[in-house]
Amino acid sequence: MASQFGQLTSLTHLNISWSSFIGKVPPEISRLSKLLSLDLSMSGLMFEGHVFENMVSNLTQLRHLLLSEVNMSQVVPTSFLNMSSYIQTLVLENNYELHGKFPEDVFRFPYLQKFRVSSNFLDLKFPKTNWSAPLKSLQVTLSYLEELPDSIGDLTSLEILDLPVNHLGGPIPASLGNLTQLKYLDLSDNNLSGVLPVSAFNLRQVQFVDFSGNKLAGSFPSQVSELSQLSILDLDRNFLSGRVPSWLFSLPSLVLLRLSNNKLTGPIDQFDKVTPLEEAYLQNNEIEGPVPGSIALLVNLIYLDLSSNKLSGNFELDKLSKLKKLESLTLSNNALLSFTSESKANYSLPNLLSLNLSSCDIIDFPDFVRNLEGLRELDLSNNRIHVIEANMFVKLKELQRLDLSHNSLLSLSNNGNLFLPNLGYLSLSSCNLTVFANFLTIQESLRELYLSNNSIQGQITKQERTWGSNLVILDLSNNLLTVVEYYPWRNIKVLRLDSNLLEGPLLVPPPSTSVFSISNNKLTG
Repeated sequence: MASQFGQLTSLTHLNISWSSFIGKVPPEISRLSKLLSLDLSMSGLMFEGHVFENMVSNLTQLRHLLLSEVNMSQVVPTSFLNMSSYIQTLVLENNYELHGKFPEDVFRFPYLQKFRVSSNFLDLKFPKTNWSAPLKSLQVTLSYLEELPDSIGDLTSLEILDLPVNHLGGPIPASLGNLTQLKYLDLSDNNLSGVLPVSAFNLRQVQFVDFSGNKLAGSFPSQVSELSQLSILDLDRNFLSGRVPSWLFSLPSLVLLRLSNNKLTGPIDQFDKVTPLEEAYLQNNEIEGPVPGSIALLVNLIYLDLSSNKLSGNFELDKLSKLKKLESLTLSNNALLSFTSESKANYSLPNLLSLNLSSCDIIDFPDFVRNLEGLRELDLSNNRIHVIEANMFVKLKELQRLDLSHNSLLSLSNNGNLFLPNLGYLSLSSCNLTVFANFLTIQESLRELYLSNNSIQGQITKQERTWGSNLVILDLSNNLLTVVEYYPWRNIKVLRLDSNLLEGPLLVPPPSTSVFSISNNKLTG
């Protein structure tokens, strides 16, 4: 940065952000006494301590100061107390070298509206009393905040409160409910504890709420009349308990609901309104009972994850079939026993791309899956399915990933002509197979094949030289193979043949191999 800038004494706005300047900020910058706005962000510059102190003392008209990624290793945080009393905007992002205690009186500056700090080794404390600044945006990330004081409720002009990843502890103060202008609230990934504050559900203007990654407990209020603007609610990774109230699914603007990884219990209450909800994540809780029939009202739903709960009973396909926009459905690790329908219609979900029904205690292949023509991923692992036939997959030409592993009594019958042109991943591990299924030899797109922990016997001979030519990963470990006299997999990178009954000399794998496991066999020579 050239020292000639100091000659521009009438300058009111200086922005050299994202420039190619390097080196030290010249002391002449202190001469620009009429500056109203100074932006040196992302410029590769460095402040010497005395230069910064002189600058903030002399720029008495300064309103906006943006110094993201400026090297401030020689700056003492107390220097910020000498800033212009007119300061409205202070942005310090990714100033890794700035460290020490930041003076809390800065937060009381009479015109301060925007304060933003991130990636600093700063020790910050918010004022506990007399905090009446006109702040509209308060953003602190990756710093060391001890607590969120009750005085936060004094900032009645606040529109953005963004404080993720700051080691914040203690409860969320009830005074949060005083922030009636708040539109964005993020307190995620801290150590906040105590009960979920009811006052947070009385904010009329809020459009975004994220309390995820804390230690909040308690239950939801039984009824909420506000939150009409709320579009995103994230409470993932807490200790919330109690039932999932119906009003959560009835909020008129809610698009994303994330309640996963809590201790929510009881059945999901029925609701009676069509809403714009597009994503609902409730996995890893203790929710019991059936999936409510009112799920049919969520006609805009794209992603639904109810996995790892205690859901049981029948899943009504008549309700599911109304979710025409659904792209991903995850019901794994529940006790769902069957899929029922009041009619004999062939239901189809035209946009469904991913279906996960693993660990659902399913005995028969779900008939409705046959009609999911757009399906790309299907997981039916860890069930009790007995028979898989080719006609079950006739319409699933878009299928890319298929997991049938851990169906211990699986029979692959009548599959000689089963061809899935896009199938790249197939797992048949732990299915008690005794031979290679014929359909494997015609899957030209197959790149990952898992056949471990079966009872596949016999030999792999040169007659099979065309099989699996595009395989990159093949796992045949823990089987009963006795001879491998040829590797038909010419592009293989990961090849596991360990824990078989292979005899004779070691056959060198193809040149493409990067992982080769053949331990626990009967090799000689």
